[in-house]
Amino acid sequence: MASKIYSLDTNAILRVILNDIPEQRDIVTLLISRRHDYFRIHDLAVSETIYVLERQEHMSRSELCQKLAFFLKFPSILYNSDIID
Repeated sequence: MASKIYSLDTNAILRVILNDIPEQRDIVTLLISRRHDYFRIHDLAVSETIYVLERQEHMSRSELCQKLAFFLKFPSILYNSDIID
């Protein structure tokens, strides 16, 4: 099976981190758990995620870093040096 590369936006990242809409979190988690697909995360989506978590969710910097790092370590997530063309 050939791998495909998709993009995830800020909302998808926030749904997983915040679990504020469990149905959407489950869908995103299922997608990024697929073995043969990859999901590109652009810097802008990460920046927007940080902004929302700090400013609107009042998350501490250490908690934010921990949660974002956990998300970006999914094997299917491509970010910065992991980007393949």
